[in-house]
Amino acid sequence: MRPSPSLARRLVALPFSTRARSRTRVRATATATATATASPIVSRRDAPRDDARDDRTTDVPSARALFALFQKPFASASRAMATTITFVTGNAKKLEEVRAIVGGDGSFALTSKKIDLPELQGEPEDVAREKARLAAAALGGPALVEDTSLCFNALNGLPGPYVKWFLEKTGHEGLNNMLAAYEDKSAYAQCVFAYASGPDDAEPTTFVGKTHGKIVPARGPTDFGWDPVFEPDGYDVTYAEMDTETKNSISHRFRALEKFRARAASVIARGDA
Repeated sequence: MRPSPSLARRLVALPFSTRARSRTRVRATATATATATASPIVSRRDAPRDDARDDRTTDVPSARALFALFQKPFASASRAMATTITFVTGNAKKLEEVRAIVGGDGSFALTSKKIDLPELQGEPEDVAREKARLAAAALGGPALVEDTSLCFNALNGLPGPYVKWFLEKTGHEGLNNMLAAYEDKSAYAQCVFAYASGPDDAEPTTFVGKTHGKIVPARGPTDFGWDPVFEPDGYDVTYAEMDTETKNSISHRFRALEKFRARAASVIARGDA
């Protein structure tokens, strides 16, 4: 009995279909093997499970540490951009005193240079402003100058800003002799700082500090101006006899520089504008 044509076709097709599926499986297996060999990437689904993975500790920086790292370049840039102010003086001890009082908040850096400025006459603040203008022009940048006075009340403020020359000519004893005929020995020390932001600053800013006291015979070290003859009110020692910390907390220079420090950021920003 001969099989029907339809049955024959099924019998013939069956081996071919089976062989085709077998070849397909072989090719798929070969492709998967080649892919796994060529690439280290393993899908999450096929990756082996690590039940201890959740027990491992990862060193992740804290938010504070990340913020500090983020801030570092900006802090460095801020320091790099800080304005350098030249304090006009050739007196190393005076520079040391000014630095000790002013300190620093990062808005400026203080250096010094000796400049020969003309000797000016007039009111202390006017003299300080003009000196600041001349210094800024000579430096080509920001300048801080100081004009110091020792004023005797009995002499209506003399010697005032000229005390330096009186001291050079007469010494400490001569300063005392100026008041020999007067019962009033009271005096005040005055310091005027003037800041010019640059050669084009037509109106330097002034900062005035005063400390009241009296004139006495010289006591203490004699290497810093008229300090030995000035005894501030409320103390039984002269400027020269005081320790640095005490003097820097009450002196005329301290009072003027405190005002400068309080306004430094604004006056420097005005010059940078």
